[in-house]
Amino acid sequence: MATNAELVTRLKAGEDVREELITNNLGLVRTIVGSFVRSMPHVYYLDQDLVSEGHFAVIEAVDALKTRQHDDNVTRYISRTINNRLSKFIRQETSLVPPRTQLDHESDDLEAPTVKTAGLIVQMKETPEPVELLDEIYAACESDEDRVIVDLRRKGHADKYIAGVLNLSNTRVHQLRKAIEERYDSANLS
Repeated sequence: MATNAELVTRLKAGEDVREELITNNLGLVRTIVGSFVRSMPHVYYLDQDLVSEGHFAVIEAVDALKTRQHDDNVTRYISRTINNRLSKFIRQETSLVPPRTQLDHESDDLEAPTVKTAGLIVQMKETPEPVELLDEIYAACESDEDRVIVDLRRKGHADKYIAGVLNLSNTRVHQLRKAIEERYDSANLS
């Protein structure tokens, strides 16, 4: 089996080794996903999604290698591309609010609250949130737990913090939050 450096040299020379280069690095995806899940156990439920994102990252990196003038190790470049894509994916999937707002989780007076629905993050224009939107979100809540989740997410708290407040697992909080989003989306898309 050829090394990544040899395959990239052949790729740049015009040989059709793209698929071989991608296949050779799929094991790297599993290794990196495993380290992410071990270091952040609250994202274990995203394991298969992370693997898929990692595969897309390998394809992206291999395609970039065709024209990239690289000075460093090819495997290191592919690893960095995988790490960057997985980090971005985790940030998007585990938060209703942007990371900078999460950092200010002690404050109840956030400048611009956000809500994520149908995979989109919507930045509110004014503070406090428009009453109509908040009413629609609360209408999607079926229990007091749901309302606590909405309230704490509005304040910028992450699932891990909410899980501690409600004495639930991170996974259960995530499931409840996703159910609220689905009910909200179905009520507003119909």
